[in-house]
Amino acid sequence: MLTKELNLARSLLEKQALIGQTLTYREFASDLGIMEPPVINKCTRILEELMHEDAEKHRPILSSMVVQQGSLAIPRLGFYQVLKGLKLYQGEESGAEAIHWHQTEIKKIKEYYTLRHNEK
Repeated sequence: MLTKELNLARSLLEKQALIGQTLTYREFASDLGIMEPPVINKCTRILEELMHEDAEKHRPILSSMVVQQGSLAIPRLGFYQVLKGLKLYQGEESGAEAIHWHQTEIKKIKEYYTLRHNEK
């Protein structure tokens, strides 16, 4: 995985965390300049690598800032599968439990990155 892509993605998502606003997968890809297929695979690899980095460093999962488009603005099922692999979540991959986990994580992310930003 290219370090430049990861750094750019992390920077983008940290900015989103500070304003407390999620991005759709399409917006994430566009903001990173990922336009050529396989767009989904490229985004997935980046987001999963960020998840592994955050888990290793005991940080909130910044990839939570990227959600599916539509009325249910939570990450896709694969996100929860990776969380399970990292032993960070053991619930259902959709429904009320997944929504609650995601909402709680978004609050943690905003608090964590606001605190980091204010310490600079």
